[in-house]
This record gives sequence, structure tokens and C-alpha cells, in this order.
Amino acid sequence: SAASLTIIGHGDQFLAGILAFHVRAYAKDRHWLALFVIVAFSGFFWWFDAAGGFYQLERYPSPHWIWIILPTLEAAAYSFAIAYYDTSFSKKRTGPLFKVMEKAGSYSYSIYLLHLFFVMQLAEFINTHIMSISNFYVACLWSGL
Repeated sequence: SAASLTIIGHGDQFLAGILAFHVRAYAKDRHWLALFVIVAFSGFFWWFDAAGGFYQLERYPSPHWIWIILPTLEAAAYSFAIAYYDTSFSKKRTGPLFKVMEKAGSYSYSIYLLHLFFVMQLAEFINTHIMSISNFYVACLWSGL
């Protein structure tokens, strides 16, 4: 739906990031809490996948209640994990490897933000003019290029 493809549809995630920034000091050096959040979130997603995941939970589009809270749960877990990582390990990220990783992360995020503008058109172009990508494995090979 249009709501899931716009920033307005992800308002709760946006606000969770802002909130995490403001309470980031609480996450600092809380290793056990971070471990709990990561394990709990992973366990939740394991259950979600076992129950049918994105496309097989009842029917598509699914009327299941999980779609109401899933984006907010993701936002809370990811926001806390980022706040924890960013405040707990900031002094140890000074080497050249971390500089390269930070630069790669910046580029990766920019590509992620822009990919919705052309990914469907590119897939259609490949499927129409180069070769059929209806096979999952062929599509995976093309996605790596």
C-alpha cells in the first residue's frame, strides 16, 4: 500500500529513531539488555516466519493483527540496537577499517533510500529485454549484479 512506501507510513519508525537518540545514554554499556532485545526480536521473527511470514500468514494481503505492530516492534528493536552500539563502542571505532566501513555504510544507506525509484523498472527491463527472471535462482543472480 501507499502507506508502507512513504515516510508517513513509517512515522512510528521515524519517531522511534528520534526517541532512541534522545535516550541513547540509557542504552550505553547495557550489554545484557542489548543481548535480550536482540534474542527476543530474533525469536519473535522466528515465530513470525514459522507462522507463515510475509506472504503466507492467512492470505496476501494478510488481515492478521501482526501487521499493526510489526513495524513498531522492528523500529523499537533496531533503534535500541543502534543506540546501544553507537554509545557503547564509539571510542573503539577509530581505526582505518572502521572509517572504510562507515563510508561503505553511508553509500549503502544512500543506495537503499534511492533504490525504490528504479528497482522495479530495472527488473522489468531485464525481464523484457535481456532474459526472463521469473526463476528465483536466476533473479537472485541478477540481484547480485
